[in-house]
Amino acid sequence: MTGTGAAGTLLLDKITVTAGALDLTGYELTANEAVVIDGGTLTLGASGTNTFTSTFGLSSGTFNGGGGTVDMNGAITYSNG
Repeated sequence: MTGTGAAGTLLLDKITVTAGALDLTGYELTANEAVVIDGGTLTLGASGTNTFTSTFGLSSGTFNGGGGTVDMNGAITYSNG
């Protein structure tokens, strides 16, 4: 999924990225459930606020926070495996 065009807001539940890239350039993100990045890449691109309301796990992948605010409201787990 690649966000293009006018900026908007994406409201998503669980996000799991295990390979490839999820590029949300042009959008603000609100994730309401667990986010897991394990082998893929999640890129945020909005200049606004990107909100994670549950757990956020990063393992063997890449997280690019973009140019806006990243608001983490749950447990954050990082492992380099």
